[in-house]
Amino acid sequence: MDWPLPLTPIEELLFVDDRPAYPCCCFVRAEFSGCFDRAALEAAIRANLRQHPLLTARVARRGRRLTWVPVEDPQPAIEWRAGPVDDKFPPATRIDLTAETGIRFQVVFDGSACALFIQFHHAVCDGVGIFQFLHELLIEYATAVGSPVDQQPVRDFDRWHRVRREMCGFPIAKRLAMAPRQLLNLWVAQEFLRRLPSALLPYRTEPHDSPAPDGYPAAIRARLTPEETAGLQRAARKLAVTLNDLLLRDTFLACHEWRNLQGSHRAGEWLRLAVPMNLRGADDQVLPASNVVSMVFLDRCDLNFNDPDALLAGVRHEMNRNKRRQMNLMLSLAVALGRRLPGGLKKHMWANKCLASSVLSNLGKMFENSSLKNATNRLVAGGATLESVEMLPPIRPHMPAGFMVGTYADRLWITLHFDPRPLKKTQAQDLMAIFLRHIRSSIDSPR
Repeated sequence: MDWPLPLTPIEELLFVDDRPAYPCCCFVRAEFSGCFDRAALEAAIRANLRQHPLLTARVARRGRRLTWVPVEDPQPAIEWRAGPVDDKFPPATRIDLTAETGIRFQVVFDGSACALFIQFHHAVCDGVGIFQFLHELLIEYATAVGSPVDQQPVRDFDRWHRVRREMCGFPIAKRLAMAPRQLLNLWVAQEFLRRLPSALLPYRTEPHDSPAPDGYPAAIRARLTPEETAGLQRAARKLAVTLNDLLLRDTFLACHEWRNLQGSHRAGEWLRLAVPMNLRGADDQVLPASNVVSMVFLDRCDLNFNDPDALLAGVRHEMNRNKRRQMNLMLSLAVALGRRLPGGLKKHMWANKCLASSVLSNLGKMFENSSLKNATNRLVAGGATLESVEMLPPIRPHMPAGFMVGTYADRLWITLHFDPRPLKKTQAQDLMAIFLRHIRSSIDSPR
């Protein structure tokens, strides 16, 4: 391994965006029927971490550059706690990547059930990467307890280094080939920069160095039935859009309706959704857990919400354009520029302004090709069966709520991570209820 490794632009952005009051962390909750053997699971965690270098590294500054450096003999934080296996996330604190590795584990066990919680700093990997890690952890565990496993992870670290080099700076030939397309993107970007998005709810943010709130992380969860999930997929096909397009449309409608309910809407304001985009190609499934992701942003204002059909058509057109023109690369270019501005990235990211109203992150169909699946499409490792899984995205200043979705065991799961300082739990429940109503309306009567 070629240590130290420079941070890629997206890693640097996520590292710089972290602060005590608003930790840049994600949370996974995996609920199992059956229980783990403690020694075998801890051994599997340690063995699997060795295959994912950034999960056993910390960040250090080398001159003007931020780099990953390995932690010698990393001892992952693994806490075991007896207690009810309910739908809550346990209290968490910030991860300081300059002093520790970026991942923690907690197992809550209760009779014949248990839940595995994973907290990870977003700079070390994205959602796809952490669920890849979870899948390989279950393979490692099944092997440790003597269960037959037909599938073993394959790692290509040479390819990983090539991908990282490309993400840090494209070769000159590729830059020249991309130039015409990126010039067109700059025209789109200037429109984006002109607009000032509004928070879902106006509120005073906390000082950057204040602690994370009591009850952090706070979440509302929901699941569609297999029949509803299949119906939503059929509705997307009937409308000739992706499932993600449909969910983005319904997120906009839900946020707009909820703001009206709160009395926080003002005429002429823009809502902005941040939309993570997985950049992995077919040959990148052999990469260790990392951030192979970018972000695009969709803006909509008052008139767009009066016609749901037109709103969906606009979302489909913009998402197709983003993919066709590789708009996701604009984020890397923006980070490269931000490094060179007075005050650097931190001055921009920590400015007291709304950068996005909310986020919708869609992990798609999870563990689709796993050999651990049983007849009900659930993963089985030893005596533990993964009944449900979900994840929370980070919450940022002026973005008091964010959505994450995925499909597991033929059911679409939805989580809403909310900031309990400006939002009451009842307000977050209302937002989730409105979102679910719009989703079910799309199932029942696709427009």
